Amino acid sequence: MPRDLLTIIAGRSIWARILSAALVLGALILESAAAQFTLERVVLVSRHGVRAPTDSRELNDYTKSRTWPTWPVKDACLTPHGKLLASRMGSFYRGELTARGLFPANRRPTAKEVYVFADISQRTVETGAGLIEGFFACKGAACPAVACLTCGPAGPSQECKPSTKDPLFHPVSREGSCTIDPTRAWEELRGPLEKAQKQPGYHDTVRKLQDVLDCCRPPLCPTKDDCTLNDLHNKIVDSKDGGVSLNGPIAIGSTASEVFLLEYAQGMRSDQVAWGHGSTAEHVIKLMLLHGVQFDLLQRTEYLAKRQGSALVDQVLETLRQTARGTSHPVRPVPREAKLVIYVGHDTNLANIGGMLKFNWQLGRYEQNETPPAGAMMFELLRDTAGKHFVRVSYVSQTLDQMRQSTILRLPRRSREHRTTTPDLARIAIDKYCARTLDGACPFDEFYENAKARLHLACVRPKPN
Repeated sequence: MPRDLLTIIAGRSIWARILSAALVLGALILESAAAQFTLERVVLVSRHGVRAPTDSRELNDYTKSRTWPTWPVKDACLTPHGKLLASRMGSFYRGELTARGLFPANRRPTAKEVYVFADISQRTVETGAGLIEGFFACKGAACPAVACLTCGPAGPSQECKPSTKDPLFHPVSREGSCTIDPTRAWEELRGPLEKAQKQPGYHDTVRKLQDVLDCCRPPLCPTKDDCTLNDLHNKIVDSKDGGVSLNGPIAIGSTASEVFLLEYAQGMRSDQVAWGHGSTAEHVIKLMLLHGVQFDLLQRTEYLAKRQGSALVDQVLETLRQTARGTSHPVRPVPREAKLVIYVGHDTNLANIGGMLKFNWQLGRYEQNETPPAGAMMFELLRDTAGKHFVRVSYVSQTLDQMRQSTILRLPRRSREHRTTTPDLARIAIDKYCARTLDGACPFDEFYENAKARLHLACVRPKPN
């Protein structure tokens, strides 16, 4: 074939690709332009805010020579700083959702338009109260009440470590309808655990955490002699709540690095955050690898995630359906007039939802699928000009420095404005739930039916023991 002809054909091929790409881009632009959505309801699943470590005595076994910083509240309790940060998020939600038309700009949202339901622990109820205070710019008794399973007319009186559980957030038990078969769980976890221990950075992170912690005290060692993290082995064991847990470097590293993150977000002195090894947000995040590994294993593995997350996912789906279809059957009743519904739970709840629905997100500089304090998964119920409903999902959270500095959060006034006062926002791809998305949104019926099909029904309304 003549060289000139080859050149012509190659040139046509190139132009054909360019034309094809232009057509695709044009279609995307037209599709986005066609997405004239009205925001009708928003459902947030929020993590509680900054808290004290859940078990300070356990932390003491992680180090031979270090003294952990003192917290201003009891173990597992939300700190006053954590409540303030939750109020910052509440204020941001009001500004963001008003700007997007969920609430009218010419009047204040009413108490009936916002509904907050929390797990029964102090840190979740008080986070809910902080969100409300920020949203309504109110304080204490002047604010609408937080709803929870044990919240009465006199207001919530919650324990940092409650003896009872709300099955919406904690459906698994040793007996009853929602149980975990340890043998099945171990079988599903063994392969991912072995793979996790071979991933790049695992051994470097273990060595780094050993230097930071100076681990470990004799209670954690196989013998009475002192040991290091490198001497311990990761083991899958039964947990006291009817599930499974890990022992070993991953579990220790996960707990310790989460505490370092909380120390930084709480605003502790730089020499106190990981004893000087977490003086910047980047330093803290570099210590978080094992935290992500543990959550991937115990909270996002499909078998475990479905059992632990189905009740809350069903509640979210039914809350969306109440507005989209005028009927629903949630585990916890929701006021019909509420335009914003917030469920306040735990990082485990959010990881469970991510695992069972195959959701992934990337917030700024955090590790993938991280669940920072007072961050939330946002489900938007949208209606197009033809009256058809759609769902779009994203994840929103303050940055670590915004938490540390108690930054007042604001919307950027211009598209190119520096965004140090705007929270991180990550769109979550949900295209696997529908044949075609429109501006990242799925038709409601497709999303609802396909997400419902992933539920483990025995755990949606678990029978008591």
